[in-house]
Amino acid sequence: MAKRPTDEAMKTRALDRWNNEGGAPVSTKRPKRPRDPNQLGKLIVDLSVGEAEDAKPEDEGKNPAAKGLGKMGGAARAKTMSAERRTEIARVEAAKRWAKET
Repeated sequence: MAKRPTDEAMKTRALDRWNNEGGAPVSTKRPKRPRDPNQLGKLIVDLSVGEAEDAKPEDEGKNPAAKGLGKMGGAARAKTMSAERRTEIARVEAAKRWAKET
């Protein structure tokens, strides 16, 4: 007879599967549909006869220029700081990390 896995072994296997499959599911950009079957049926009929328009997924609302600036944020900030200031920030953050562990 096979031995039953322990809770720890089951958790480990589940986490391994989770990591191998890419983690949490990523949301798609599909338009939301009603969960009620009757409302969903009516929406499908309305879409098929042209009485309703399919909702397009909206953009996140971010300005494209802001997106570009956000991508270079850390590097741009590091360029403008002096070495002493970067060292000071690193020292403070390291102290915070060490304080959490104890």
